[in-house]
Amino acid sequence: MTHITYEQGVSMCKEVGASKYIECSALTQKNLKLVFTEAIGCAL
Repeated sequence: MTHITYEQGVSMCKEVGASKYIECSALTQKNLKLVFTEAIGCAL
């Protein structure tokens, strides 16, 4: 499993033109529902 820093996440967000960067964890499920909710909102 690869962990990234907040700064790396924000940098990648800008690099790929994403609308948001949300930290989450598949292991603990922290913010996992939020990630999918936001992704669906962006797709609609």
